[in-house]
Amino acid sequence: MEDLLIEETEETPTVHLQVGGELSLSGHSYPEDALEFYAPILSWLDKYRNRPADRTITTFNISYFNSASTMPLLKILTTLEVMHKAGNEVQVIWLHAVGDALMADKAEELSSLVELPFEIRGE
Repeated sequence: MEDLLIEETEETPTVHLQVGGELSLSGHSYPEDALEFYAPILSWLDKYRNRPADRTITTFNISYFNSASTMPLLKILTTLEVMHKAGNEVQVIWLHAVGDALMADKAEELSSLVELPFEIRGE
């Protein structure tokens, strides 16, 4: 299994998934076809969860995401939740701009849907 790197575009985030256990998504997420964009990410995670690193830290630094991105982002979180419930060490860090109440609220909403160590912080 190899790392996955997807470069940021105007509509999609930078995605860097490393087999060593560091996963990150940063930027905007409003692709024309969210399911198509997130398909390789979800596929990579499905393979990774079968042989994860000792510790997986996933950092979201999404400054904006549209409603079409919500379900794929939740699917990422539920995959991490499956890993966590299987006894793997998993942590989610969700960063948002200080004062960005909308992104903080969206992060809170997503975190309430999964059982994971989930840290939300403004930076």
